[in-house]
Amino acid sequence: MNEKLRWSRNVNWREDGEGLLLYHIDYSEKRLIKTFKFNKSAKKIWMLCDGSYTDTEKQILDYFKNLNSSLLNKVAEFIKILQKEDLITYEKSRDKKNAKGNKKVNYIVIKNPEIKLIKKERIGSSIDHYQSVKKLGNTNQFYMPIIAFLDITHKCNLRCKYCFFYPESKHHEEPSLSELKRIIDRIEKAGVRLLTLQGGEPFVRKDILDIIEYAYNKGLIICINTNATLLNKETLNKLRKISNSKIYFQINLSGTKKNYEFLMGKDTFDKTIENIKLAIKMGFRVEIIYINLRINRLDLPRVYMLCNKWGAETVLIFGGPVRVGFAEIYLKNFYPRLTELIWAFFFKKIVNFFRKIHILSTNVEFANCQYPICTFIHIDTEGNAHFCPGLRGAMPLGNILEKDLLEIWHSEEYKKLVDRERIGEPCKSCLFKKNCRFGCRAEIYAKTGDFFAGNTYCLRGKVSSFINKIIGRR
Repeated sequence: MNEKLRWSRNVNWREDGEGLLLYHIDYSEKRLIKTFKFNKSAKKIWMLCDGSYTDTEKQILDYFKNLNSSLLNKVAEFIKILQKEDLITYEKSRDKKNAKGNKKVNYIVIKNPEIKLIKKERIGSSIDHYQSVKKLGNTNQFYMPIIAFLDITHKCNLRCKYCFFYPESKHHEEPSLSELKRIIDRIEKAGVRLLTLQGGEPFVRKDILDIIEYAYNKGLIICINTNATLLNKETLNKLRKISNSKIYFQINLSGTKKNYEFLMGKDTFDKTIENIKLAIKMGFRVEIIYINLRINRLDLPRVYMLCNKWGAETVLIFGGPVRVGFAEIYLKNFYPRLTELIWAFFFKKIVNFFRKIHILSTNVEFANCQYPICTFIHIDTEGNAHFCPGLRGAMPLGNILEKDLLEIWHSEEYKKLVDRERIGEPCKSCLFKKNCRFGCRAEIYAKTGDFFAGNTYCLRGKVSSFINKIIGRR
């Protein structure tokens, strides 16, 4: 049986002028391995390797049959390089009746195809949704999303003060298992590799194991965002059988017992600690989420030491929750000031220099969101797609139960959101805007009602405004 060439599931790319920037990624470890730059000719060859237009390597070469033998050999050599670098792979061809091999291309004009390794990342360079790949090239949008956040329920057994979910009365029915399977099918079809299941609390659902098993069997890497209070040995054993412990958990631990229970509720700390340790002991990977606030600023070193002791892999420091939902109601007087953000920033830098576990952070003032380079999408309980989880309920881009995810991803509405030229003052005339991510768009939208409003809380923006006034630019 013929084998079809198609793109490896470990790559993603975006436009770079007439060429491409292509990223080879280890999704299981969330590491960027290599970055490649393709010229215009290499891009044309690459786009033919998607498995839709051709069945075999020979058919790809047939598209270039009018080239001279020297260039034709370079095309064949280029395809071999793609295979060697694990950028394309072979799979068994489907029936000719079902194969999409009907595209007619008489002649493709190319010159010298070139692939250039422009960056090899050091071990530990993360490409998850808080530390994205470096901004290179002219276009911010990837061909397909890397990560999808899927709300599978709005119900929860706790009422955490930092949560940006609204009370349950504001939500409709949670999606059925069949609807979630349809959503997962479309997520996988779009090329997503990492699926985060969240809520609410995912383990409130009685069919949670069925959802996880279905997604895992689709070849997706599964992350479960949970408060961990409903976990137990029986559930973890079932998850281990489903996935051989290859799924992982994101669990909140925002402080020592007093501050944690102020945020999460009474009698939650000991249960959470017990289940974090149990999950790690049973071989599951655990990432700790730490919400940086005024009340828990001194707890960060203690939380880090506990994580290091237990063997947690990563600590994600959030620079305060988005001011919607419960957070808007309960935490008005507890949001981090500049001093808390600077403290967390330097703590992260110092620890990562000597690190045993990785610390990442996303802070509004330090603009450590990945915008406008976008690698993820959020889908709520009704199937509506949003730019990010912080915009849940606002600015829907389309419904994944009605449209394919790639159709939503490449829609004009989405392209407008990643157009950095639309961002207003003070960002528009900022001296540092070329290398800036413009702050948390969800937080700014919550404050102003305008997605494209400038980030008036940015420290670099204040410095730029001062310099601009001195030199008379404004």
